[in-house]
Amino acid sequence: MRILFGLLFVFQLQAQTALYVNGNMRIHDEGKLGVHTDWINDSPMDQNLGLAGFYGNRHLQLQGQVMPVVYDLEVMNPAHVSLYNSLGVSNNLNLIEGSIRTDRSDENVSLQFNPEAFHTGSGNDTHINGYASVIGQLNFEFPLGANGTYMPLTAISNTRAMTAQAIYRPENPNSPINGGLSFPTTQRHFTIDNVSEIEFWQLDATTLTAVTLPWLTHSLIDQIVEDLDKLTVVGFSKATGLWVDLGKTNVGGDLRTGTITSDYFIPDEYSAIALGSLGDISRLTKLDDYFMSPNGDGINDALTIPETEDSPNNKLTIYNRYMVKVFEQENYTDEFKGIANNESLLPEKGKLLPSDVYFYLLTLHDVDREYQGYLYLSN
Repeated sequence: MRILFGLLFVFQLQAQTALYVNGNMRIHDEGKLGVHTDWINDSPMDQNLGLAGFYGNRHLQLQGQVMPVVYDLEVMNPAHVSLYNSLGVSNNLNLIEGSIRTDRSDENVSLQFNPEAFHTGSGNDTHINGYASVIGQLNFEFPLGANGTYMPLTAISNTRAMTAQAIYRPENPNSPINGGLSFPTTQRHFTIDNVSEIEFWQLDATTLTAVTLPWLTHSLIDQIVEDLDKLTVVGFSKATGLWVDLGKTNVGGDLRTGTITSDYFIPDEYSAIALGSLGDISRLTKLDDYFMSPNGDGINDALTIPETEDSPNNKLTIYNRYMVKVFEQENYTDEFKGIANNESLLPEKGKLLPSDVYFYLLTLHDVDREYQGYLYLSN
């Protein structure tokens, strides 16, 4: 075993011994470092080979001001290991017994997987209970879990290696225990029928990414969907404050256990990700797409939909490309002339909307029909 020490102390901390690193320390190839006490790292330690491991039967902590990076990391401690300082892994994280935990209210501390890193041994009692991050990988399964349950999130980058961070939260998004913000499940796009109130995930990444999420018996999927055909992945949009459909490309399993894969999206645009169900949109009939040029020349200045003549008792709602409601009118005839009237859009309310593609939803109460379509606004 070859371990190069700089300045390293073992001393008493709150009546317990601790490993204190304040100088150069390196684990060479085939070297091993067994940690049976708390570890305080205040000096660079990122050129390691060999193996570092957390062992013993008492709860251990990693603290300090500088993140250590080890080559192989092994955890064999049923009392678990808590990180109050981030820890990097360059090769294999082998979870034999016990979990790695981080403070769920501190997104600045995580177990970091470097470009060639992977993990083995992940399961119900051996996972990361808190934040995990990855650097420079195309596809990665975050070994997340909590409460004796393994609930990984698999991230699949569309084009390039991603830098990402994820956490699993076994909490009701309406009132999360940690993290501060709530994500009301009643605030959802009209295509979404239900959103899980059992659990959710959070993923930070700037690249186009698809995710695979699991569900188990505790997820109570049968409470939000009767048929897996209606199951989907939903995200709480930062732009709209609504749960929206993130699509699905693959679903496997049954109402007790299974996995679902979303379409590609930008994770940083969503505060939370969860399982949800699609509403019955089969009643929506496609109408014509319209072109508007509200420039006062009397041609295409207003949106006129002939179907409103069949039902004066109606409602028209118009959304922008981010599914933000920009216009709403009861008993609509031809009032929309490209100007927003949504109170929440101040100071945009009363101003001409920008040239873009918009989506409209028309409800005809007299004949019990709903229509949808697009309109292109050109200023």
